[in-house]
Amino acid sequence: MWEFVGEEDANDSDYLVISLGEIVQHDSSIQDVIDIEPGYSAHRVGLGKEWQIKKRRLF
Repeated sequence: MWEFVGEEDANDSDYLVISLGEIVQHDSSIQDVIDIEPGYSAHRVGLGKEWQIKKRRLF
């Protein structure tokens, strides 16, 4: 499962269900992180910046 979020908090009404193909059409760099392992997350500081992949901490 994928979730794309921005820097600001989102409201329930802000969520959309779209295909991963549509995401790639908007930002082809998603292909750089499409194969990360479960339990990891990818983050970047802005569009066009390098993706940082980190293991997520579990509670």
